[in-house]
Amino acid sequence: MRRISAIRCAVATALLTQFWFCTDPTRVGADLLEGDQVGVGFTDTLTLHSAPVIGDTVSTYTPTTLLANYLFGDFKDPILGSSLASIYTEIRLSRTVSGGYEDVNFANATLDSVVLVLTYDTAGYYGNEVETYGIEVLELDESLDGDESYTSDDQFQIKPTPIGNKDFVPSADTVDVIYYDGTATPDTNKVYPHLRVPLDAAFGNRLLDLDTAFYKNDSTFLSVIKGLHFRPTRETQGMLSFNVLSSLSGIYLYYSKGSLRYQYQFPFNNYGVTTSYYKQEYDNSPAEQFINDALLGDSLSFIQAMKGIYTKITIPHVDDLNGKIINKAELIVTVAGLSGDNGTLYPAPDQIIAYRRNEKGKLVEIDDVIIGVANNSLNQIYGGKLEKGSNGQPSKYRMNLTTHFQGMVDGDDPNEIYLLSRFSARRAERVALCGANHPSYPMELKVTFTNL
Repeated sequence: MRRISAIRCAVATALLTQFWFCTDPTRVGADLLEGDQVGVGFTDTLTLHSAPVIGDTVSTYTPTTLLANYLFGDFKDPILGSSLASIYTEIRLSRTVSGGYEDVNFANATLDSVVLVLTYDTAGYYGNEVETYGIEVLELDESLDGDESYTSDDQFQIKPTPIGNKDFVPSADTVDVIYYDGTATPDTNKVYPHLRVPLDAAFGNRLLDLDTAFYKNDSTFLSVIKGLHFRPTRETQGMLSFNVLSSLSGIYLYYSKGSLRYQYQFPFNNYGVTTSYYKQEYDNSPAEQFINDALLGDSLSFIQAMKGIYTKITIPHVDDLNGKIINKAELIVTVAGLSGDNGTLYPAPDQIIAYRRNEKGKLVEIDDVIIGVANNSLNQIYGGKLEKGSNGQPSKYRMNLTTHFQGMVDGDDPNEIYLLSRFSARRAERVALCGANHPSYPMELKVTFTNL
């Protein structure tokens, strides 16, 4: 992380305890630049340009970072085209409370069934969740590497024949599940809402028939069972989310020894690799023309999560404020209501975050966001929260860019920012925004400053 200058840090910190006010506002324009003016000034006439741009590949796994949830679906958006999300994950061995591996003894066992269990993450759903979804389960034909980092572009070799599939309607109800522990009267437990997918008996028998040497540790087991791939089989009007790493998720092997029944869980846990693949296409969608036409993109833009769309905002004449101390810079962006859209089914993100590109071209949060997070006051320092419209007025986002804008004025930062939804890597949400040159609700940048 780069060092934030003392002046810029002081400006940002001061915003925690003061309200925004203006005294004798003056407009920045040609007349302002004719000579120095002493005191507080104000402008909301700086030129802005906006454009929707295709997003970068997003990180979906690193050795130190796992996603909190994993998107799943083949989502047909009425405005932004199609979004596909699938999942790759390693299967691991069960561990004891002390962290060691549970003893595995499948000698003389007979397979009853083998089932994939995926815990629903209802907070990550987007769009229509009350329709029929489809899932197909395949085995990986190459190993995942826990020491590598993976992105939403990465795909892996899979075996051609599925080992399971199911059509289902997601349910938010808890489920009664029998826990088979080898006793004559097994317990029934009520557990979190989840999906259960029956897998082929041939796969279950392979697990039962593996030599016990392969059950010594995860490494030996992964040498023969490399992992699984979950991919959608039905186009839907929404996107689901699974908590793949929950204690409930995993492969459950149910087997009998004589008259007694047992089960063994192969979990998908944070010891292993779980990563997502995203594919988004905009051909023939209403958004396509705005993405490909700079003039149209300056009037209407979009933010789309996953590996989606960013809104890029450029301020070409920011050097008009050279030598000024920026007291506050606030960007106001209006949500656009579009024909054919459904704001109830596809709500706007609760918060959008401003980014800049660093010297390596990578997107990083602007300083105002960094300071807000560091002080546990992101909403107060930076903002970016959705403000619902009332009395027929559209909803808006307000973002405090003061520290970053001072960096633009000082020449430390490029004169552009990118707007993304806050949880882009693990959400499917999106929003249409009125652009910088929208005829009714253009983007606004309100700046107060002090003349040196």
